[in-house]
Amino acid sequence: MCDALFISAIKHGLKIRGAITAGDLIISGRAVIGKPIIEAHKQESLQDWMGCLLTKECINLISKEELDEYIRNWTIIKYKIPLKSGKVFKQHAFNWIKSLEWSLKFKNHGKPVTKEQLYEATSLLDKDPNRWEDRRKVYNTRQFRDYAISMIMRK
Repeated sequence: MCDALFISAIKHGLKIRGAITAGDLIISGRAVIGKPIIEAHKQESLQDWMGCLLTKECINLISKEELDEYIRNWTIIKYKIPLKSGKVFKQHAFNWIKSLEWSLKFKNHGKPVTKEQLYEATSLLDKDPNRWEDRRKVYNTRQFRDYAISMIMRK
C-alpha cells in the first residue's frame, strides 16, 4: 500500500508524509480506533519532510532476517529523519524512491532505471516553494532523495 500511495502522490504532485506502526485496533461498524492510529498520527506530525518512518513497534514485529533483506534491497533505509523541532531522529524509513524505481522498471519492461529517470520522476522537488516552512520540507526531502538514489545506484 505504501508503494501505491507514494507513487500516486508523486504522480499527482502531492507531498505527503506518514508513519507505519503496528498494534491492536478496535473496529465497530465504520469506526476504527486504537493506539497505533494515534501513534502514527503523532509520529507523522513531528516529521519535516516528504517521507514515512517505521516506528520501533513496527520494526520489532519484523523478523531479523526479513528486516536485513529489506535493508539490503533498500526497501527500508536507516535514515536521520528531520523533525519540525530542528532535531533529527535516526530511524527506519520507508524508501519511496525504491517504490518509484520499481514502478519505472515495470514501465520500462524490466530495463534498468537510470539516475536521471529517478530525478525526472521526482522533479516536483526541484521547484522552490514560496513559504519558508515548505522550502525546508522540500530541502529535507531532496536530501533523502539524493541519498536514496545514490544507494540504489550503488547496488
